[in-house]
Amino acid sequence: DHWVWGGAPVVGRDGRVHLFASRWPRRLAFDNWVTHSEVVRAVADRPEGPFRFEEVVLGAHSADAWDGRMAHNPSILRVGEEYALFYTGSTYAFAPPERAPTPEEFEGAWQNKRIGVAVAPDPSGPWTRSDVPLLGVRPGDWDATLTSNPAPIVDPAGGVRLYYKSARAWGERFELGVASAAGVAGPFRRASAGPLTFDLPEDLRAHEHYEDPFVWHDGATYRMLAKAMTRRTTGEIGAGVSFRSDDGLRWRLDGARPGTWPSRLPWARTCEAFTRDVRWASGGVTTMAAMERPKLLLDAAGTPTHLYTATGTGPRYWTFDETWTHVTPLTA
Repeated sequence: DHWVWGGAPVVGRDGRVHLFASRWPRRLAFDNWVTHSEVVRAVADRPEGPFRFEEVVLGAHSADAWDGRMAHNPSILRVGEEYALFYTGSTYAFAPPERAPTPEEFEGAWQNKRIGVAVAPDPSGPWTRSDVPLLGVRPGDWDATLTSNPAPIVDPAGGVRLYYKSARAWGERFELGVASAAGVAGPFRRASAGPLTFDLPEDLRAHEHYEDPFVWHDGATYRMLAKAMTRRTTGEIGAGVSFRSDDGLRWRLDGARPGTWPSRLPWARTCEAFTRDVRWASGGVTTMAAMERPKLLLDAAGTPTHLYTATGTGPRYWTFDETWTHVTPLTA
């Protein structure tokens, strides 16, 4: 009875995998995520599932609250003995529509999106929400519209980094930025004046953009999975791209040395981290209508073991008949 989007896994103290995901009623349109999304928790004994629904963690509450109407895009992070659930929240002045939102309603709710955090001693709660957003917008700057798609990381240099998505204005291309704080509650301060930079050819840099970052540190470098918004990087629209960085601010394609560019790109899939083509263990391939919101489950040594993505089937790109959280076991 719900659209389900994304999935952020974490292993709890009970040894089970707790999955935090977004959902909203199937009686409404897919675009109603911006007006009706809530964050739920499901549990499984294995990373591959099957996952059993447990509870609504972050639902609608007071329209006067910054996150009073919706919660979306969860990312879960264990920091010491606490679990920090980062998410995108929003509110709006109109009544929650029992139909697809109008363009004006969608834009209004979309531009009110901000990043917040809820903290608990265990994945099962109890959760304490932040009273105010962790990261606001900067009028007139590259991140003037919203802050969303949180990608938190415990920084090996100390404290917490929070990667996020924004844009200068409604309808303009997305950019990624990062802020840092001593702890999950903030205050978060931008780590650089501008957005993240990517070592890309000029023609690609001018037209491509990325979203849905997932960031981790492998002990040597910062790593990132992100979704390419066009087909310019990999030859496939909406595919996943892998990046590395020495400082977490300046990024290069995985496998490419700084200042170099793989000769077969952008049309070869040299840098593709994941594809919309799903190869099933039982045989056959399905091209998904989308594959995004990548999250990795890391083992105790920090090695990725499973990739979780938001996906769904439909007649064409970004048109859905149904959606779910997809789990891909990784091999060395």
